[in-house]
Amino acid sequence: MKQTVAALLARGLGLDKATGLADSGMTVAKLQMKQPAELAALGLSEQEIELSRKGWRPPIPYCTLSKFLCDNRYQCYI
Repeated sequence: MKQTVAALLARGLGLDKATGLADSGMTVAKLQMKQPAELAALGLSEQEIELSRKGWRPPIPYCTLSKFLCDNRYQCYI
């Protein structure tokens, strides 16, 4: 898994959105520098944009995230 995808997942984005952003060359740093209209154009919801403005939640430690994803085989539990 790419570091950027892991970082975006750890900050609350879904797997599809995190993968799409990473594949298009976005990083957490680049996203934090964008204006709300630009983030909306990238497909982020208003809640995700608000989080990015406040400074995303603290990242989940990579080993915890990796174990969780492997244990649950990347299934979505909403």
